[in-house]
Amino acid sequence: MSASKRPTLPQSKGVAARRSELGRLEKIIQKGSRTFWKVGLALAKIRDERLYELEGYATFEDYYQKALEAEKAKAEAFAQSHPVPGTQPT
Repeated sequence: MSASKRPTLPQSKGVAARRSELGRLEKIIQKGSRTFWKVGLALAKIRDERLYELEGYATFEDYYQKALEAEKAKAEAFAQSHPVPGTQPT
């Protein structure tokens, strides 16, 4: 992203406070990355051990699409309610 297109950040906070906020947010991202990998490993185990069959699904794809549809809807609703700074919601 070019410097001219970056959203304007509030400059009222001091550098130390902004650096602290950056550190706090980076910790959230790191924690989320670990969770992301754990979810991937759990899904792989469900697929590899065919655990989806216990819920009546013939294929992992069916399980993933149907059983996890609600999570996709939640994620989409969250993303829509948190627009990227500097963009207009559609």
